[in-house]
Amino acid sequence: MRNSLLAAVLIGLLFSSCVGNAPFHVSLLLGKEFFDSAYRYAPSVPQPKGKVHGLLVPHHLLAASYIASAFNAVATAGPKRVVLIGPDHFNQTKTALAVSQRPWKTAYGILHP
Repeated sequence: MRNSLLAAVLIGLLFSSCVGNAPFHVSLLLGKEFFDSAYRYAPSVPQPKGKVHGLLVPHHLLAASYIASAFNAVATAGPKRVVLIGPDHFNQTKTALAVSQRPWKTAYGILHP
């Protein structure tokens, strides 16, 4: 799940397309190797003590290994719910806030809402 989350955070939020009645939000850039590499080079960080209530990570591609580190640190917490929040860089919505119930098609498979 953490690989799919990293894929959704990094490219789903940055370079995604879901036009009209498309069944998925789909990544337009980068494949599985990019994300595997992010985990391979992720710095080791200590696991948090206690319950994790939230995780805030950047969405910039230069920070991929640091995002992977954060996901690795909380991977054993087994989150029940994940909320992805990101900017609408390409002005695809006409509202101040947009949500979607469509799944994300990532390099690791489908991430369902």
